[in-house]
Amino acid sequence: MRVLPKTDGTCPSCGKDPNDTRGVDLNRVGLTVEPGRKLPMICFGCGQMADREVRLKEKRKNPKAGSEDVSGYLVLGALMGLFGLVFSLLSRPGRQGIIVTLPVCSRCVGKKPEVDHVDWENLRMRVVCHRHLREAAQ
Repeated sequence: MRVLPKTDGTCPSCGKDPNDTRGVDLNRVGLTVEPGRKLPMICFGCGQMADREVRLKEKRKNPKAGSEDVSGYLVLGALMGLFGLVFSLLSRPGRQGIIVTLPVCSRCVGKKPEVDHVDWENLRMRVVCHRHLREAAQ
Protein backbone atom coordinates (compact mmCIF):
# COMPACT_ATOMS: atom_id res chain seq x y z
CA MET A 1 0.00 0.00 0.00
CA ARG A 2 1.28 3.46 -0.79
CA VAL A 3 1.15 6.29 1.74
CA LEU A 4 1.02 9.97 0.89
CA PRO A 5 3.09 11.48 3.71
CA LYS A 6 2.47 14.80 5.35
CA THR A 7 4.77 17.71 4.56
CA ASP A 8 7.10 16.69 7.42
CA GLY A 9 7.51 13.22 5.86
CA THR A 10 5.44 11.27 8.43
CA CYS A 11 2.41 9.06 7.89
CA PRO A 12 -0.83 10.99 8.46
CA SER A 13 -2.36 7.99 10.23
CA CYS A 14 0.31 6.67 12.60
CA GLY A 15 2.92 9.45 12.59
CA LYS A 16 5.79 7.12 11.61
CA ASP A 17 8.22 7.47 8.73
CA PRO A 18 6.84 5.45 5.75
CA ASN A 19 10.40 4.88 4.49
CA ASP A 20 11.54 3.23 7.74
CA THR A 21 11.70 -0.49 6.92
CA ARG A 22 13.23 -1.71 10.19
CA GLY A 23 11.43 -4.86 11.33
CA VAL A 24 9.61 -5.23 8.00
CA ASP A 25 10.05 -8.34 5.87
CA LEU A 26 10.54 -6.87 2.40
CA ASN A 27 10.00 -10.29 0.83
CA ARG A 28 6.32 -10.24 1.90
CA VAL A 29 4.16 -8.42 -0.66
CA GLY A 30 0.54 -8.31 -1.78
CA LEU A 31 -0.79 -10.20 -4.81
CA THR A 32 -4.34 -9.87 -6.17
CA VAL A 33 -5.77 -13.24 -7.23
CA GLU A 34 -9.04 -14.05 -8.97
CA PRO A 35 -10.74 -17.47 -8.88
CA GLY A 36 -9.46 -19.66 -11.70
CA ARG A 37 -6.21 -17.73 -12.15
CA LYS A 38 -3.29 -20.10 -12.73
CA LEU A 39 -0.21 -18.87 -10.88
CA PRO A 40 3.39 -19.94 -11.55
CA MET A 41 4.50 -22.84 -9.35
CA ILE A 42 6.44 -20.68 -6.89
CA CYS A 43 5.60 -21.13 -3.21
CA PHE A 44 3.56 -18.30 -1.69
CA GLY A 45 5.38 -18.76 1.63
CA CYS A 46 9.09 -18.99 0.81
CA GLY A 47 9.45 -18.18 -2.91
CA GLN A 48 11.00 -21.56 -3.81
CA MET A 49 9.66 -24.02 -6.38
CA ALA A 50 6.25 -25.38 -5.40
CA ASP A 51 5.04 -28.92 -5.95
CA ARG A 52 1.36 -28.58 -5.00
CA GLU A 53 -1.42 -26.05 -4.51
CA VAL A 54 -3.52 -25.04 -1.55
CA ARG A 55 -7.09 -23.74 -1.76
CA LEU A 56 -7.91 -20.54 0.07
CA LYS A 57 -11.58 -19.83 0.78
CA GLU A 58 -13.23 -16.67 2.00
CA LYS A 59 -16.97 -16.43 2.54
CA ARG A 60 -19.53 -14.04 3.90
CA LYS A 61 -23.24 -13.61 4.18
CA ASN A 62 -24.50 -12.22 0.88
CA PRO A 63 -25.93 -8.77 1.64
CA LYS A 64 -28.16 -8.92 -1.47
CA ALA A 65 -29.84 -12.20 -0.52
CA GLY A 66 -33.04 -12.11 1.48
CA SER A 67 -35.15 -14.80 3.11
CA GLU A 68 -37.32 -15.08 -0.02
CA ASP A 69 -34.25 -16.34 -1.93
CA VAL A 70 -33.94 -19.37 0.36
CA SER A 71 -37.57 -20.40 0.01
CA GLY A 72 -37.37 -20.07 -3.77
CA TYR A 73 -34.37 -22.40 -3.89
CA LEU A 74 -36.08 -24.93 -1.65
CA VAL A 75 -39.25 -24.97 -3.79
CA LEU A 76 -37.18 -25.31 -6.97
CA GLY A 77 -35.14 -28.08 -5.36
CA ALA A 78 -38.26 -29.95 -4.26
CA LEU A 79 -39.66 -29.77 -7.79
CA MET A 80 -36.42 -31.24 -9.18
CA GLY A 81 -36.58 -34.25 -6.86
CA LEU A 82 -34.15 -35.51 -4.24
CA PHE A 83 -31.03 -34.38 -6.14
CA GLY A 84 -32.44 -30.89 -6.59
CA LEU A 85 -33.40 -30.64 -2.93
CA VAL A 86 -29.91 -31.66 -1.78
CA PHE A 87 -28.35 -29.20 -4.25
CA SER A 88 -30.58 -26.35 -3.09
CA LEU A 89 -29.70 -26.99 0.55
CA LEU A 90 -25.97 -27.13 -0.20
CA SER A 91 -25.88 -24.09 -2.48
CA ARG A 92 -26.90 -21.74 0.36
CA PRO A 93 -28.02 -18.72 -1.67
CA GLY A 94 -27.58 -16.46 1.36
CA ARG A 95 -23.79 -17.00 1.28
CA GLN A 96 -21.13 -15.66 -1.05
CA GLY A 97 -17.66 -17.12 -1.41
CA ILE A 98 -14.36 -16.82 -3.24
CA ILE A 99 -11.96 -19.73 -3.71
CA VAL A 100 -8.45 -19.25 -5.09
CA THR A 101 -5.52 -21.63 -5.34
CA LEU A 102 -1.99 -20.73 -4.34
CA PRO A 103 1.18 -22.71 -5.08
CA VAL A 104 2.96 -24.13 -2.02
CA CYS A 105 6.03 -26.26 -1.36
CA SER A 106 6.25 -29.26 0.98
CA ARG A 107 7.92 -27.16 3.71
CA CYS A 108 5.22 -24.46 3.72
CA VAL A 109 2.20 -26.71 3.17
CA GLY A 110 1.03 -26.21 6.78
CA LYS A 111 1.13 -22.40 6.57
CA LYS A 112 -2.20 -20.66 6.18
CA PRO A 113 -2.06 -17.92 3.54
CA GLU A 114 -2.78 -14.44 4.88
CA VAL A 115 -5.61 -12.54 3.23
CA ASP A 116 -4.91 -8.81 3.11
CA HIS A 117 -8.19 -7.71 1.46
CA VAL A 118 -11.26 -9.26 -0.15
CA ASP A 119 -12.89 -7.35 -3.02
CA TRP A 120 -16.41 -8.77 -2.90
CA GLU A 121 -17.66 -6.58 -5.73
CA ASN A 122 -15.12 -7.94 -8.22
CA LEU A 123 -14.77 -11.35 -6.54
CA ARG A 124 -11.02 -11.32 -5.99
CA MET A 125 -8.69 -11.15 -3.02
CA ARG A 126 -5.28 -9.76 -2.19
CA VAL A 127 -3.07 -12.23 -0.36
CA VAL A 128 0.31 -11.77 1.29
CA CYS A 129 2.92 -13.83 -0.52
CA HIS A 130 6.64 -14.01 -1.22
CA ARG A 131 7.86 -11.37 -3.67
CA HIS A 132 9.19 -14.06 -6.06
CA LEU A 133 5.64 -15.31 -6.68
CA ARG A 134 4.32 -11.81 -7.39
CA GLU A 135 7.24 -11.03 -9.72
CA ALA A 136 6.66 -14.25 -11.67
CA ALA A 137 2.90 -13.70 -11.80
CA GLN A 138 3.13 -10.28 -13.43
